[in-house]
Amino acid sequence: MMIVRWFCILAVAGVLALASNAGAQPPPGTLVEQVSLARVGGGSAKLLGDGTVGVIFFFEPGQEHSKDALEMMAACEKELAHEPVHWAAVVSDRVSAEAVGADVKESGLAMPVLIDKGDLVYAKLKVILHPLVVITDKQNKVAAYEPYQRVNYCNVVRAQLMHALGKLDDAGLESVLHPPPSTQGGNGAVAQRELRMGQRHMEAKRYPQAAAAANKAIAADAKLVDAHLLLGQALAAQGDCKSAQTAFDAALALDKSNAAAQEGKKACGK
Repeated sequence: MMIVRWFCILAVAGVLALASNAGAQPPPGTLVEQVSLARVGGGSAKLLGDGTVGVIFFFEPGQEHSKDALEMMAACEKELAHEPVHWAAVVSDRVSAEAVGADVKESGLAMPVLIDKGDLVYAKLKVILHPLVVITDKQNKVAAYEPYQRVNYCNVVRAQLMHALGKLDDAGLESVLHPPPSTQGGNGAVAQRELRMGQRHMEAKRYPQAAAAANKAIAADAKLVDAHLLLGQALAAQGDCKSAQTAFDAALALDKSNAAAQEGKKACGK
C-alpha cells in the first residue's frame, strides 16, 4: 500500500513538472525562424528583419492590458524610429481581424500586424499570456522576453533594444531593469504618485499632462532621477528640445550612467 502511495505521489509530481516545463519559454539564444505572414489589412510581411535587431509584439484585441501596451509600443516605436530595428506585431488567427484593426488604429501603432496561422509562432516561443514583447538579436535569436508591466514598459523595451544593438552595456541594462535605490530619489509619496501619473500620461501621448506631473514630482523630490527623465521626454515629444536638454542634463547630473537620459539627449539634439 505504501509503495502504491509513493508511486502516485511521484506520478503527480512528474505531471506537474511537465506542465511547468511546457509553459516555460525557450531560453535566450533560441533561434527564431524567419517566416512571412499575412498582414491584417492585406498583403504579407516578414516576422524578422535581415541582420537587424527585432521586436515581436504579441497582443490580443479587446484585452485591457493589450490596449494599454499597444499605446506604449506605438510611442516606443515612434521614439526609436531612427534606430535600425525591425518591428512586427503578432496576433493569433483565432481573433477578429476587424477587432485587431480597430485597436491598432486607436493606438496609432505603425508596425505591421501579422496573423499567426495555426499559432505556429506562438507555439515556437510558447507565448501564453498577453501582451508580451520578444527581442531578437541580429542573428534572429531570442535576446529577451519582456512581459507587460503598467509602468515604464517602453523604457524597459528601449533598454533591451539598445543592449541588443550594442549601444548599452550590461551595467546600463541592469540599471534600467533593476534601478538601484540611489537613482530613485527620495521616497516621498507625493513625488512617486506624480511620477507614476506622469508616466501613464506619457505612455498615452498626453505630453503636456506628463510634463506637468513631472514638474510636480520634481517639486516634491528634486533628486528623483526618473522625474527629470520624464520631463525631458515629455518636452522632447512636444518639440521643445532646448528645455528637454536641460531636463536630461538634470537627470544625468544625478545619474551619469542613465541610458534613457543619454539616448533622449542624443535623439533630441539631432
